[in-house]
Amino acid sequence: MTTPVNRRRWLGALFLALGLAFLLASQTGLAAYLGPLGLPACWLACLILTAAAILVAIQDLAATRRAARTEEQALLSETLGEIARGKKSLTEPQASAENPVESPETSRTRQLKPETRD
Repeated sequence: MTTPVNRRRWLGALFLALGLAFLLASQTGLAAYLGPLGLPACWLACLILTAAAILVAIQDLAATRRAARTEEQALLSETLGEIARGKKSLTEPQASAENPVESPETSRTRQLKPETRD
């Protein structure tokens, strides 16, 4: 499966490889066969391919930063939610057999009534 990230990186690598091929072709034995306009055309093609690779790299950098920022915001939101849930669970009294949870009205009523012994 090809993702946009993979496509951008393969395209950048292809541009670099083609630029390198044009550079090597213009510097090796093909320079004699290119003629007076062939050598500048090869160098121009190399320059254009290198510029295209740089543009693809900048686009990939921007997309990667955008994805990282989105992921960071999601992580921060999730972490703050967990902190809020943890704080809420600490402030709510826990019911147990030894310490049943009483409502404020029940505890006030118990304080007002004197204990009777049988």
